Amino acid sequence: VELADAVRYAWQPGVEGGPAIAELLFGRDANGAAVTPGGRLPISIPRTVGQVPIYYSRKNSGRPPRPNYDSTGYIDLPITPLFPFGYGLTYTTFHYSELQVSPRWGLDGMGEFSAEVTNTGPAAATETVQLYVRDLVGQVTRPVKELKGFQRVTLAPGESCRVHFHLRAADLAFAGLDDLPIIEPGRYHAWIGPNSAAGLRGEFELAGE
Repeated sequence: VELADAVRYAWQPGVEGGPAIAELLFGRDANGAAVTPGGRLPISIPRTVGQVPIYYSRKNSGRPPRPNYDSTGYIDLPITPLFPFGYGLTYTTFHYSELQVSPRWGLDGMGEFSAEVTNTGPAAATETVQLYVRDLVGQVTRPVKELKGFQRVTLAPGESCRVHFHLRAADLAFAGLDDLPIIEPGRYHAWIGPNSAAGLRGEFELAGE
């Protein structure tokens, strides 16, 4: 895999999967119209079996890695997946900039999150812009990151657009100690990016009553 420019992951596409894959590889459909890949991984793909199970929404461990330290004392390889949840390539590149996050909002309010996305490559394509959130402190252990929304935007070469997301307090609910839904005020991190391992990070606070 390390020697390949790209990998086509087709899953189980059915009897017409072959022609569809060929059209994507050549960049043209049966009618001659331009087509580009746009799928995203619904799983994280490990580097080796020693990383299994691996998933983006894991709980934090007792030895969280330092930002500049990407290996572990138990297996001699990076701790990151080979390909993260939400990852996917196409025939162009996209750049994320100008993240904006509502810094503080209440239980009856709404938070807004947005970022500028620019097609910086040679082809028109569709980008799946993803919003992730992390609850920094909770009465039960919280995942290091959770997908809270995504939008698909199609951009021509050089074109930009601002992608907006909105969250209510109910979108941050989780099962508490009694297994009932609970919404806890506190601090959160938010990311907007192309997959679960990349993107622009901001912070916000969910205020109590």
